[in-house]
Amino acid sequence: MEKYDIVIIGAGIAGLTAGLYASRAGKKVAVIEKNVAGGQILSVEKVVNYPGVPDSTGWEISDKVREQAESFGAEIIYDTVREASLADETKILTLDGGTLQARAVILAMGAGPKPLGIERESALAGSGVSYCATCDGAFFKNKDVMVAGAGKTAVEDVNYLAPIVSKVYVVGENNLPAFSQDNVERIEKAKITALSGMPLSSVKLTAASVEREIPVSALFVALGTVPDTAWLGGAVELDGKGYIITDENMATSLKGVFAAGDIRRKELRQLVTAAADGAIAAQAAVKFVKK
Repeated sequence: MEKYDIVIIGAGIAGLTAGLYASRAGKKVAVIEKNVAGGQILSVEKVVNYPGVPDSTGWEISDKVREQAESFGAEIIYDTVREASLADETKILTLDGGTLQARAVILAMGAGPKPLGIERESALAGSGVSYCATCDGAFFKNKDVMVAGAGKTAVEDVNYLAPIVSKVYVVGENNLPAFSQDNVERIEKAKITALSGMPLSSVKLTAASVEREIPVSALFVALGTVPDTAWLGGAVELDGKGYIITDENMATSLKGVFAAGDIRRKELRQLVTAAADGAIAAQAAVKFVKK
């Protein structure tokens, strides 16, 4: 069983920053990532609001942070944590590839897109169903597409897609914001009921008790995000939406367990706040293991 001072679960900006700070403090650190190091920012084509970096891509920023963390000795392990025993003084993490032991753990798994939860949605992911307009919008140039959602994410998706595609249908179960683009059609108080084709060719929905089937080449699901905390089984205190509750030092309800980034309850979820969370969590974890 490999032993570490601090194990960080999740290699988004929060996790990588925590790895950078903790390893620079001389601790033996592992950062576990089940997908690709970098997190959600990888899909952002242009970042203009990160201090000191006026124009870059999400990939460029995250890759530099990864390189920094590794340069100080952080070990990135590409694997999935299946079980975490966090209540005892020694934390035990069971991965597909083995078991790790840690004196402190930082939870930085982030949050993922909220699905519609309808039949064939997962099967069509990558074949007409997308959760990232900036990633996939260019594939549907001059075609009709649909955006599902009524919040900030949906508005951003529509504004990104409208200049690229032929038409954007915006579907929401509640009232929708107004859009100035001529090629945007709002369908309010509507519920998507079925997806047809492979790849996607049409979307069925019900609006004001009337059923419609609209031919589209893509459906962009923009319902916000959900935190990746369900697998913890209530090990740490969560709020009503599943986000981890922490104090100002990123400490959770369990001693030696900290949380950073989009996974914790907070008002602003941005690249800069993820990095700040990671640095604070690392500092707190380093202090904890020195006790």
